[in-house]
Amino acid sequence: MPKMVDLEKLSALETEIKIIEGRISTKQSELENIIKECNILKDNTNKEIARQRQQCDIECQEKVVEANKLLKSVEAKLKTVEKREEDSKVIEGQIKKLDEKSKAFKDTEKEVEALKISCLEKEKKAELLIGQYEKKLIELEELRNKK
Repeated sequence: MPKMVDLEKLSALETEIKIIEGRISTKQSELENIIKECNILKDNTNKEIARQRQQCDIECQEKVVEANKLLKSVEAKLKTVEKREEDSKVIEGQIKKLDEKSKAFKDTEKEVEALKISCLEKEKKAELLIGQYEKKLIELEELRNKK
């Protein structure tokens, strides 16, 4: 009879081992899915960063082009003012306009600078997110390696 008990215990242990192995397999599968999700999130984050960076670059370039056009316009009007020196009233009116456009140009420059700062802040936030994702991936790898 003692052999039967031992066989029953062995059978019970084998069953328990299979259950535990099944749980381990499930947990490994879950971990692999989490790693895949993290990689997808990382890729999506990188794509979003690149998209936002490209959008900021485009916006900045548009502002620079606009500022250059405004600068050329201001320079052209200044030449016009120099040509019309005889008529002081006309010159004064055009100088006022040039001052306003110069102010608008400076405001545009400030906006471009603000956009650059915003882009840098977004880039820093994105880099922080990437760092957090990488840290989480390392933690997950360490958990996976412990198992």
